[in-house]
Amino acid sequence: MNKVTIEITKEGWQTTVEIDGAKVIEKHVKTDWGASQETENFESSEFIDDELLNTLESADSSAYDIMKELNMCSD
Repeated sequence: MNKVTIEITKEGWQTTVEIDGAKVIEKHVKTDWGASQETENFESSEFIDDELLNTLESADSSAYDIMKELNMCSD
């Protein structure tokens, strides 16, 4: 099964891409100035085509915004 899973918390987000049995994970962690990527990026993956890569980059921007909003919510 081909799928993309995005988990967002107030500490960061993790995007997992699974295509034809291959899997790659990109993880971002909240910092004082924004977010820092802690793993290899999707661009280095052979099985993610350019169209999906562009869409994933847009999802990263949304994930960052959601992370910021989660930090504004009370626990």
